[in-house]
Amino acid sequence: MPSTASRAAPPAGVFVPVPTFFKSAADSNDLVEPKVDIETQVAHSVFLAKAGIAGLTILGSTGEAVHLSRKERSDLVAGVRAGLKDAGFENYPIMAGVLTNSIGEALEWLQDYATAGAQWGLVLAPGYFGKAVNQSNLMDWFAAVADRSPLPILM
Repeated sequence: MPSTASRAAPPAGVFVPVPTFFKSAADSNDLVEPKVDIETQVAHSVFLAKAGIAGLTILGSTGEAVHLSRKERSDLVAGVRAGLKDAGFENYPIMAGVLTNSIGEALEWLQDYATAGAQWGLVLAPGYFGKAVNQSNLMDWFAAVADRSPLPILM
């Protein structure tokens, strides 16, 4: 379970939704699936921190998270955390995006993000079930995730 300090709400200010950077296909040695460019991701994150942005939202805005493997998502967040620390931003706020319809998988993502150094999870509403979703069962879904999450969540 995270410390009490990590259970706090994010600090006031602007959290920037950060795009995910990928290496070129040639640099990835894979013409089908370019690799995540953690070095560029770190450089951009440090740039934003130095510019005064309050915090980062990683894997939470452009939909790429569902196309990355579990290891790629975790490595990306851990890489950004380490890069920020190395640049003197040890506790810089990181919120990581969760986009999955399964409660169990959402909790897996959140655990991975907690281990990688994110302080919050940005959990999007499950969208697969269409008209079967109503306000009550959406509330139940978020409550089930929040009650079991190792990180505080935002929705």
